[in-house]
Formats: sequence, structure tokens, C-alpha cells
Amino acid sequence: MRWSFPRRHPRLAVLFVALAGMTFLGGFKVFVQPGHGWQDLPMPILVDQAGHPDINDGDGGVSATVDAINDPRVSWNSAVPGVVEARAGDTGGGRQGDGIPTLNFTGSPACFGACIAITLPTYRLGTIVDADIYVNPRIDFQSTKEPGPCNYEFAIEATMVHEVGHALGLAHTPGRFWATMFASGPPCLNYAASIERDDANGLRYIYR
Repeated sequence: MRWSFPRRHPRLAVLFVALAGMTFLGGFKVFVQPGHGWQDLPMPILVDQAGHPDINDGDGGVSATVDAINDPRVSWNSAVPGVVEARAGDTGGGRQGDGIPTLNFTGSPACFGACIAITLPTYRLGTIVDADIYVNPRIDFQSTKEPGPCNYEFAIEATMVHEVGHALGLAHTPGRFWATMFASGPPCLNYAASIERDDANGLRYIYR
């Protein structure tokens, strides 16, 4: 799954493998990817300790990203306690299929042009066994811990909470633009770092 945008409006576009199904919960459409999520929880994800070179908050957005992913009040752990655990470390650039989920502030050949960030999951026997996240090095990011105004930069927290949603097994949800997993999002705003009801329902559907 990748976060991308067209010329006029930033968008989140799906690099579809397939959709396993669609369920209607409380009036919301929730899409889930193939498989049944991770077999063992929490999903541990290693965040690139080198940080992003564009983010000037002291550590390149590392602590901002880790804190946003782990937040027990508004992120994925608020829907399914203990579903994900992020920590900083040496990702080695990530390696697909090695069973070590990574979040990299470096590029991937699969993320170019209008792509902002991408999640590359690996499935085995109906479950997710690995997921690696990459950014487009041509896209500018900032964190909420960074001083100064935003200049058409994308919030690293919102971007990565969205991508971790893909890593956990969620696809995009239509119709609710404020949802974390909605397929579009503007620069300079971080509201997608806080999940909404349809995001939470989708995650609970996978890990019920």
C-alpha cells in the first residue's frame, strides 16, 4: 500500500494485492487485506534510528514517529491494546520477507513519482509475516515536534500511523475523509495520527 497524491490534491493510493472482504460496522465501510493479520502480537516494528534528513526536531522524527505509533490513547493500541510496539533501531534498510517489520526513512524502487510512502507486506499461509515501510526521498516531511511553520510538508506521524495500519492488515476506507485509513490527506495536518471509529472497527475485525 502506498500514500501518494496527484498534481492538484495529495492522495493516498492503494497498491492492491486484493481485498479479502468488506464489512459494514456501525454505518462505516471497513476494508481488510488478504489473510488474518499477524499471528502473534504485538507486531514489533523497528523505526530507522537514523531519522529523516528533512525533519529538524532533534532526531529526524524518530521519537515523534515511535510515540505516535505506540500512543495508547489515539493510535492503534487504543483499538486493540498491545497490537503494535514500535522502537528505534538499526533497520539495515529493511529486507522483505525476513520477518522483521521495519519503518525506513529511505526510499524504495516501488515508491516514486507521486508516492509519499509505501508499505510492502509479506504473507504466508494466510497470515502477515513481515511488513516494511519506505518513504519517497523526494517528499518533504515534518513532525509536530519541529519548530517553525509548515511549508507543504507532510506530517510524519500521520503518514506512519496510516502506513502501520496497512502493516497490520488494513486497506483504505472510503467515505470518511478524517479517518486514518482514508485514501487522501493534505500536507501540514496531522489529524490522521488519531484513528477514528471505522479505523478501530477494521482493526478489531481482523484481531477479534
